[in-house]
Amino acid sequence: MIRKVRTQRKTLLVIGEGDTEVAFLKYLRSLYCSKGQGTEVTIVNAYGKSPQNVVDCAIKHIGAASYDKKICLLDTDVAWPLAVINKAKRNKIIMLGAVPCIEGLFLDILENPIPTNTDECKSKIAGIYNFRLTDFRNYSRIFDKNTLDQARQRIPLLNELLKYYEAN
Repeated sequence: MIRKVRTQRKTLLVIGEGDTEVAFLKYLRSLYCSKGQGTEVTIVNAYGKSPQNVVDCAIKHIGAASYDKKICLLDTDVAWPLAVINKAKRNKIIMLGAVPCIEGLFLDILENPIPTNTDECKSKIAGIYNFRLTDFRNYSRIFDKNTLDQARQRIPLLNELLKYYEAN
């Protein structure tokens, strides 16, 4: 009897700040980690509030299971206190920031100018696309894999996130 050798996939915990981040992260997982490819990605919603809450949510989840990498994806419109950054470092959590918010990242991927504040980013993306950003299935309308692969060449945040998804 010949035994099939299975390689163990790397594991990644990704904490999204809110519903939109989680939907986007799930969409990325469907593109980059399907059919046993890439990393085994667990996505958790921190339900906003603050950078402290997002990091605390990650810490709570790493206490329950072991992950090769732990990431928090959050907005930069609220300052990240040094104590929170240090807490993340102590717990080996990588903090990735969308400037000024996840909608700003979407605008950047689409090569649109990025407003300086969150409300303007949300308004601008809503004016371009009239669908719920909290449903991961909607992202295929605007971000196919080719678009994301091209955008990652000029957007360090997207490239870094996708490298973790691909286990590179």
